[in-house]
Amino acid sequence: MRNNLRRHGDRWFWHWDPRLVDSFEGRMDPPGRAERLLDAACHADVPILLVRGGISDLVRDDIAQEFCDRVSHARRVDVADAGHLMVGDRNEHFIDAIVPFLEGVK
Repeated sequence: MRNNLRRHGDRWFWHWDPRLVDSFEGRMDPPGRAERLLDAACHADVPILLVRGGISDLVRDDIAQEFCDRVSHARRVDVADAGHLMVGDRNEHFIDAIVPFLEGVK
């Protein structure tokens, strides 16, 4: 765990190398998987909330918007000043972002 955390002032932050994702290309997203997952989300009969770190380096703004445009019942919230690991980056803002959605789910 020590290698994955970095201290900045009085806070600890997750640390990872974004180049790690480069080596997954083609293995983590086999042909057709993204469309199958999107189709499943479109047909899901449950509320969907896409939570994105506002400064995520993995989930781009345009990709999140396209998902919500194509999945009409999806809602989206961006957690400001948080990267992809928003729970570790800005946990209090993550909670503030999801609670209203969860309260509205019946």
